[in-house]
Parts: sequence; structure tokens; C-alpha cells
Amino acid sequence: FDLRWPAVEPAGTVYSWTRTWQPFSPELSGHLPFTVVLAELPAAGGRRLLGVLHHGDGADVRVGQAVTGEIDPPGTPGGWPVLRWRLA
Repeated sequence: FDLRWPAVEPAGTVYSWTRTWQPFSPELSGHLPFTVVLAELPAAGGRRLLGVLHHGDGADVRVGQAVTGEIDPPGTPGGWPVLRWRLA
């Protein structure tokens, strides 16, 4: 097996999305409600990644919209990084 993790551009389109009022992890508490986006990445062979929409409280999100991603480092020691999508 030749396993590799090639770097790809974090850009794609909204495949699906939802708005939630539940803080599923400590990294997301204090940001309620928030919008979760499933984005399809052409540079990754159409694979899809789930992330949180940056400033998505009142955003008008539509399937097919362009997004770019960035990873926020963990906010606390032992915390998790968060993938944040921005509407392009």
C-alpha cells in the first residue's frame, strides 16, 4: 500500500448545509446558532469535507455556492482544530 496525504486547495462548492443550535463540542460552544457546511472539493477528486461556516449566523447559504476553507487551531490545550468555510 502506498498511502499519501497530498495537499489540496481548500476550495469547492456547498454540497449540503444545516443550521444548528446544539454545541456538539467545546470548540463550538459560544457560537450558537452556527451553520455546518458539507463542501465538495474538485482538487480532491470530489471528496467532501464537513466544516463550520465562518460568520454563518444569518448567511444566505445555497447549494452550489463557492467556498474556501481554513483551519482554526485548537482554542484550548487538548482541543480540536475546526475547519471553517468562507463563502467566496
